[in-house]
Amino acid sequence: MAVSDKDRLRRILLLCSSFARNLAYFRAGQEKENLPLLQERVPFSSFWRQVNGNAIDIAILDWCKLFADKNGEHWTKLVKNRAAFETGLMRHLGVTAGIFEEYAKELRLYRNKYAGHSDAEKSAEIPDMALAKSAAEFLIEHITGEAAPGDLDGADGTGIKAAYDTWLAEARELLSRHRH
Repeated sequence: MAVSDKDRLRRILLLCSSFARNLAYFRAGQEKENLPLLQERVPFSSFWRQVNGNAIDIAILDWCKLFADKNGEHWTKLVKNRAAFETGLMRHLGVTAGIFEEYAKELRLYRNKYAGHSDAEKSAEIPDMALAKSAAEFLIEHITGEAAPGDLDGADGTGIKAAYDTWLAEARELLSRHRH
């Protein structure tokens, strides 16, 4: 059964939201005041370590579906003018297409070695996620701008930036309750 553009748009919005939510949760756990909760043997530290690790894994898996895996819900399957989108994305990010492809490879490598498979590496080098976050925000703004009336079913993709801040604050609050 063929997937409609409306359904694909909805799935991309959900992936972008999931990416941003999980990135916010991960970043909250990595803040200086929260690191002891993740690193020391204090009540709930095992839980928070697991949640924090899962959050970055899911964020990278979701981002790869959108930008690094053309078999997934890749942006090329929905964006109407691919050349204009790619040019705008590179301008927005301040990088070349080659640099962006190398960055996507870095996230795919993390996905393949740590999130998607069980390689024998002792520790994972988590990529800098600033470019990924900016790319996802650009994608949301672009596709919601292209959407036909009624395609979003009331969803406002431009709210991802505000939602990210809300999710970050939510995670900070929950983590603060367990710090000693």
